[in-house]
Amino acid sequence: SLDNKNKKINLYDSYLKTDKVLLNECCRFCKKYNKKLFILGRNKNSKDIDMEIEYYKKISNLRVINFLKQNNDNNAYKISNKYSHFVSVDSSLAYEFLSKNKRVGYMNIRYQISKFHRGEHHRYGWPGNFKIKGLFWTNTSSHKEINRVLKNLYFTSSKDWMIAKKRYVEPIINFDYRNKRLQNLLSKLLSN
Repeated sequence: SLDNKNKKINLYDSYLKTDKVLLNECCRFCKKYNKKLFILGRNKNSKDIDMEIEYYKKISNLRVINFLKQNNDNNAYKISNKYSHFVSVDSSLAYEFLSKNKRVGYMNIRYQISKFHRGEHHRYGWPGNFKIKGLFWTNTSSHKEINRVLKNLYFTSSKDWMIAKKRYVEPIINFDYRNKRLQNLLSKLLSN
């Protein structure tokens, strides 16, 4: 990947910088509002999990990390059923959680922090044409902006959240429990 000056970007450094900014902002917010912060791990084998925990310890002010481990029986979807609020940088899983009525703060800040070439065009909701900032998303890494999204994530009324979901989530992704709509469509296509 290239930056705005066509120089090569070290992707590891890019992730590190972004994760550090976001994790520390989330730590401050959780401390201020007496919330517990959990990190949903990506890896499933114990060696990689240990490395992931060390990564988060290295970049955060956390002494103790509440780390949610995935394995074959306890995957991200099952884990997500126990929680209602999530924060993501840029993840398809975050869209899936939004479709399942989870509150997700979508912090699409990696492009601003690392100055990716044409990063200003990368935003929440593609292919939708939403603004770069909304109720539950932002492209700006400032303390004020991340805090705004986190406050909205926790303190927006259920009614206003559902209005936003209908306007900004449903045009992009809908939760289809057990793929009933897909099954019906396939049945119709196969019966013709």
